[in-house]
Amino acid sequence: MANEWSTLEPEQVSAGPSTLRVHDLVGWGPRVGAMLVDLAVFWALVIAASLGAGITLGLLEAFGYVADGWDQRLDRLDEVPGTRLLGLLGLVVLRSACLAIGSATPGKLLLRQRVVELRHGTRAHRGEGEVEFRVQVEPIGWRAAVMREVLTPIDGLFFGLVGALFMNRSALVQRAGDQAAHTLVLRRDAVPPSARRATFQAWIGLGFGAGAIVSALVFALVLFAR
Repeated sequence: MANEWSTLEPEQVSAGPSTLRVHDLVGWGPRVGAMLVDLAVFWALVIAASLGAGITLGLLEAFGYVADGWDQRLDRLDEVPGTRLLGLLGLVVLRSACLAIGSATPGKLLLRQRVVELRHGTRAHRGEGEVEFRVQVEPIGWRAAVMREVLTPIDGLFFGLVGALFMNRSALVQRAGDQAAHTLVLRRDAVPPSARRATFQAWIGLGFGAGAIVSALVFALVLFAR
């Protein structure tokens, strides 16, 4: 049933055990704020990796393992085709690891947002036009996290306008990546017990993703400069 969610109206999907209201779903503005924090963290990691690579190359040069002029070779890195694509891949890896392990990227952790995986759901109208959703959700897994983040560049086109349009047309405020991966972004306090993860798991996810990114960047920079 979860695989059919993107093609079915909420009323057509079987009900789940938890209740969500519209204000439990995180809108476009706070999610843009979370993305800006994620970008700041990613660039901080890039700077840290650059410093680490510089120290490593300096030591290798001192012991004769790297030829002189490695700094000039690093200056030509921007001329290598695909460099920006690799940077985008690094951001996808970081965010995917954070979500799959801790349900939150650095920005979402700071702004008290969480991503969950949707299994079933239905929409109901209450009095005075109020809408609520009965859903069954679980912690987001690796497959959904990667699929969601691979589509982030699509949602980010035209300064996020594409994502905003998808969210505006979605009853559950889902951007394209959310619809493809069957995920929801909720306020931390609104996450049902079935989908909750401890905050320390989010920090573990950040540590794992950051370690992978920095290690890979240092290795790549040293390899290129040699």
